[in-house]
Formats: sequence, structure tokens, C-alpha cells
Amino acid sequence: MNDGHIRLSRKFFDTPYWKQERVFSLSEAWLDLIQMARFHPSPAIIILPSGREITIRRGEVRASLRFLAQRWKWGADKVRRFIDKHIRLNEIERRTEQGESILRLCNYDAYNPVREEKEIKEEKEVKEVKEVKEVEEIKEVEEVKEEEKECKKKVTVTLSDGEQKVISESLYHTLDELLNDRLWIETICMNNRLRDDGRATDLLKRFFAELENRGETHKDLRDAKFHFSSWLKRDINQNAKHVKTDNDGTHKTNNTKGERDRQFARHIQTKLGG
Repeated sequence: MNDGHIRLSRKFFDTPYWKQERVFSLSEAWLDLIQMARFHPSPAIIILPSGREITIRRGEVRASLRFLAQRWKWGADKVRRFIDKHIRLNEIERRTEQGESILRLCNYDAYNPVREEKEIKEEKEVKEVKEVKEVEEIKEVEEVKEEEKECKKKVTVTLSDGEQKVISESLYHTLDELLNDRLWIETICMNNRLRDDGRATDLLKRFFAELENRGETHKDLRDAKFHFSSWLKRDINQNAKHVKTDNDGTHKTNNTKGERDRQFARHIQTKLGG
């Protein structure tokens, strides 16, 4: 199989394998010229110690016979014969600029073809997408680990009667914000006819304890307010059905304001576990 090319990273020429002190073979000398030649399409301007300038174009190498002899551990005559041979084969052209010897590899593009701008752009985009995806995956893993870490932390909250409830630290952050929202608690008390906001805070702690028991570990502030209000109203309605009936099963008919207050007080007492 003589078709195609072998892609060799330029980093190979910085490895100990290539930098090993040795006498170069003919094939190593040819490969060395290829890897030393300028790859970039645009010319390079080199300023010599004398201040003069020379131009090195794509596929060209600034290399004197003495420089190559020292590099390849060859004699000067062997280097001259090697270069002259490839000149005769139309594989190398030699020119002189400002007294400097410059070699051009005639078939350089066959060894290092210039990729289309579109191909380079697409490869860059693919690389960028891959890097972003990797960063997002790492970030997601770290967030999951952080969430798991937060969920393992527990906080104990105490009700007014001394009963204690345990909830995760992540839930407690939301609970603490609600407990410090005095205006919202006053609104809850007014809407549900709770005379003492201490009762509302106890009910709020019980609500979060129920969330913990259901396996919930996170609750944003807005969602917590909405669900607590719904939970409280639903629970009040359910308990109101029980307080309307006597222990012997007879139905109460006294609907005076005082009786309604006493019914509601019994419901709250039941709700708080008293």
C-alpha cells in the first residue's frame, strides 16, 4: 500500500527518539529537511546579524552545507552530493539571498498540503463544541456532587412546644428565608385567621418536615410559599369536617362566632400536636 500519507505530529521531532545523537541516514536527512521547511503559507522575514533581511517562503529551508553537515553528522562532501542529487531529480531548488543558502522542496505541498479555510474552521468549531461539552459535563458532575453533599447535611428545628424536626440544610435555607419574611407570615395569619404568628411558624416548620419525609431536598422560595398556602388551606378544610362532629357522632348546629373560634382553636391545637 503506497497510497495516502502517514500523519506525523511535529512534536515527534522534539522527542528523545529524534534528538538522539547519531549519524543521520539518507531517509532521516530527507525527513529532517521536510520538518525544517516553513509550513505557514505567508512568507517569513528574517533579519540577519548584519541587519540585512531575507525572505523564507513556504517549503523553504535556510540551511548552509556546513549547518547540515553538523546537524546530520556528515562530511561536507556527502551533504553536497545529497543536495545535488535531489536538485538533478527536480526535488530541490537552491537559491542564494543576501549570501544565505536557501533550499526549496519542490514537492513540499505533497507532504504538507494546505487545508482549505472551511476545513480549518469546521475543525475548530468541532473542537470548541467538544471543549464546551466537556466543561459542561464536568460542571454538571460537580453540581451533582455539591447537591448530594448539601443534602447529607441536616438541621434540627424546634417547635414552640419543644418538639424537634430534622430537615436537610438545603430545605432549611428556604425555610429560614420564609421565617424572616414577617410581612408574608402576617398575611398567612390574616388569611387563615391565625391570631398568633407563632402558630404559623410552627405549621411552616411542620410543612418542611413533611417535605423532608417525602424525599424532597430543594424548594425555591416562590414554590414554597405557594405550596405551603395550599397545604395549610387544604389541611384546615379537612380538619374542619372533624371538629364539626361530636364524639358521639351528632352534628353541631351552633354556628355563632364564638363557636367557630373554638372550633378553629381545636383544629390548630390538633395541628400542632397539642
